[in-house]
Amino acid sequence: MKNFDLAAAKAGAPVCTREGKGARIICADRRGYPASVIIALLDEGDRESVEFYYADGRWEKDKDRKEDLMMRDDDYAEKLARGEYGPTVKEKLTVDTPTCKESLPVDREYWRRVYAGEAMAARLALSGSWCMNETVKGAVEMADALLAELEK
Repeated sequence: MKNFDLAAAKAGAPVCTREGKGARIICADRRGYPASVIIALLDEGDRESVEFYYADGRWEKDKDRKEDLMMRDDDYAEKLARGEYGPTVKEKLTVDTPTCKESLPVDREYWRRVYAGEAMAARLALSGSWCMNETVKGAVEMADALLAELEK
């Protein structure tokens, strides 16, 4: 194992802990905590644990620990140059169309059924007994009113 190299890890070179546990970097630009900018998932067998690291891969400042991140492969730089690894950390994810109002069709009848069902359940819970026609009619009216309000 070689010392941790953040640029290589972001480019896809595999990392592990000093004691050999597999690790996946899921974030390398954590905001709000300048001391711990890297978030990694460590392989715990049947689960993963979340750990926070300094930019140099250390778990604790100025102290070597078994939890520190290391480069798994000694020849990671050569493998990166040959293109054997793919990037594991995606940077600057953006949404091309931040509003989906225009891009997603709204199925009004689907939402009418959903809201009417929820309104009917609420009416039944409140009243205890019910008349089928009044409950259904009231639920549909409430669903229509909600949709009309949302469409404004």
